[in-house]
Amino acid sequence: MSTQDNTKQLDYRTVDNNFMLKQIVEKKERLKQQIKKLQPRIKIVYNVVSDKQNKNNFFECFANIYHRKCAYCGTSTDIQPLENYEIDHYICESSFMDNTQGRIEAGKIENLVLSCHNCNRFKSNLLIKNNYVQLLNPDDNSICNIFYRDDEANIRIKDEFINDEFINEFYNKLKLANEFRRIDYSILQQQHLLKTLRKTKKITPKIELVLLRSIEKLKSKRNNSLPKK
Repeated sequence: MSTQDNTKQLDYRTVDNNFMLKQIVEKKERLKQQIKKLQPRIKIVYNVVSDKQNKNNFFECFANIYHRKCAYCGTSTDIQPLENYEIDHYICESSFMDNTQGRIEAGKIENLVLSCHNCNRFKSNLLIKNNYVQLLNPDDNSICNIFYRDDEANIRIKDEFINDEFINEFYNKLKLANEFRRIDYSILQQQHLLKTLRKTKKITPKIELVLLRSIEKLKSKRNNSLPKK
């Protein structure tokens, strides 16, 4: 049974279905101004934002804009450490001119998103262009109009885009239908429940132990279900 009709405007990347991202453009602009102030000679923003060893810690600042969640699938640092996350060129770098100016354009902060290693690796050099740049935009949550979660927590394509060739290419290339995506979501659900119960102090030691063990089992299952390529 599909839950599509009930998730038209919900965010498949979050366990509470509230939109994950808010005021991303403004937050990115503030970070860009901070970069210019602290490292005024930098031309390619990607180089400093993606540098996890940068003294100004811009990578972590960028990750915080995305609440330390992958912009494409929603997996978070609650599942895997921040060092496993990467900065993705939303419009792939290879589509720009192969010179310094092209790298400057590709590396503008407006074209960068936080991605888990899997999404970034699978997406690779897939070129998003024309109207799909806006349709799949993760920063303003437009991507949530394309995909939803079904009752089993699988990521699905909404009916109005089910026959769209490029949407299907994006969906398949990022392996959004893979089992580990569903497991990630289940882990996040249980972690969310655990945090809520702890916050409200409505949890017993026994229930807490059951949830913790369940989360660890799911993490093990997730690791075994990851695609090899």
